[in-house]
Amino acid sequence: MSNLTHLESRFNLIKDEIPTAVNLRAYRCLSWLKKAKASEEDLDVRFISLWIAFNAIYAKDLTFVESDKSAFRQFLHLINLRAGNELYRLTWEKYPEDIRVFLNNRYVFQSFWDYHNGLFSEVALKEDLEKE
Repeated sequence: MSNLTHLESRFNLIKDEIPTAVNLRAYRCLSWLKKAKASEEDLDVRFISLWIAFNAIYAKDLTFVESDKSAFRQFLHLINLRAGNELYRLTWEKYPEDIRVFLNNRYVFQSFWDYHNGLFSEVALKEDLEKE
């Protein structure tokens, strides 16, 4: 049984017992994981699908304000509790520079897009990015 099949089976067993918001996030994540699995030949589509699946499961309601880095760190902390230090070691030993470049890119932060969509002032954006 593949990991994806196992996850789908577990989800189907508990989906009626979990809150609607969690249910929807898990459903969307599984849907994008299926897309990634079906796109094994197209690495770009696979990467994007995996990234969307990741965001679907860890993202929070946008009305709850929290820095993106903080939410990301909290998510990784929860994963780390389950996997020991394996994820941390794999991530930071194998891809430290890539991750730093990614986290220093303003386009990956919600506050940039809030500013871009007129929800944040430029001053608020600069303050938020400095906090990050």
